[in-house]
Amino acid sequence: MAVTVGQGDVNATTRFGPQTVLAPDALEAFLGAGRGALGNDTAETEVGFAEVHFETAREMEEFVKTVGWTVGKDEVEQS
Repeated sequence: MAVTVGQGDVNATTRFGPQTVLAPDALEAFLGAGRGALGNDTAETEVGFAEVHFETAREMEEFVKTVGWTVGKDEVEQS
């Protein structure tokens, strides 16, 4: 996962390894620290990832709804 706070020449970027489990509060803390370091409490953020895992289908539905995505059946794998 790659996380960027800010844009252009004023940004903070980090990467988390593919086996890293990142809790929502840890991601929020990183975003807050990045915004604080940039001195911009509303700095744009970008989170990029290849996969995301949820414990339940309901968690996935809530996440997708929150971020405003449309996810097709061929994009979801249940294990």
